[in-house]
Amino acid sequence: MLIGLTGPTGAGKSMVSSYFEKQGFGVVDADKIAHKALLDDECIRALTEAFTEDILNDDGSINRAKTARAAFSTSENTKKLNSITHPVILRLANAEFERLSGEGFNRIIFDAPTLFESGADKMCQKIIVVTASLKVRLTRLVARDSHRTKEEILSRINAQKPDEYYKERADYVIENSGDTEGLENQIKTIIRELLNEQ
Repeated sequence: MLIGLTGPTGAGKSMVSSYFEKQGFGVVDADKIAHKALLDDECIRALTEAFTEDILNDDGSINRAKTARAAFSTSENTKKLNSITHPVILRLANAEFERLSGEGFNRIIFDAPTLFESGADKMCQKIIVVTASLKVRLTRLVARDSHRTKEEILSRINAQKPDEYYKERADYVIENSGDTEGLENQIKTIIRELLNEQ
């Protein structure tokens, strides 16, 4: 069973996926795979064509900060980035699903911020969405992404879909604005249900 895990930036998806991992689920992190995708020659070429050579480091590799600035500056640019990177990420993710399946994991969490936009939700049997209030998300992102300005963080938040977009496509919604205990209780309930599904 492939279970999609998604939600807006700063909602706390990685906290949720690490809890699932501790409970014996396989986990594939789309963000980590995205880093690998940026090493792919074809991907580098396409991104350079879309966003000019300004996004490259001196050695010809992708400068992630510059690429993010260019890609999140407009929704048009965000779409452009996604259309280039999503196919590469999905190809690499599929290889990871097969590897984990071969290792005996029969329930795999695919932690993917752009699960719906990439079309990866169609591969999933269940979808979990993690949400949190805007205030909580902003506080988390400012602490986590200290190299970014508050304006950059807000433009990234605004480039994403509203909470309703995620919720109406979810089988399960985890509200992650509260404490760890509340979060764990929500996850435990979902795990019990997932383990009963064949």
